Amino acid sequence: MELLNSEGPILRAIKYNSNRYDIIDQYNLLVDILNEQELQDFVHSDREIVDSKKRKFKYSSFPSSMKPDLKLLNEFIGMDSTEKK
Repeated sequence: MELLNSEGPILRAIKYNSNRYDIIDQYNLLVDILNEQELQDFVHSDREIVDSKKRKFKYSSFPSSMKPDLKLLNEFIGMDSTEKK
């Protein structure tokens, strides 16, 4: 799932199970491996992800136009759409 997109994916998550989400940057490089809680922290809290060019991404600092629908994202992570950390 594309987590951030600006004329192409900036950060993507590949879900293997609730204990593994690979985070891929726009250069198709693996930049982090998160569990469900860590991915929730990135989406709903202040956790940052650093890409392969050492740029820091804080999800809350990006406009909603660059993000997937929150309901779809929560379903992808495995959260109820009304649940928020």
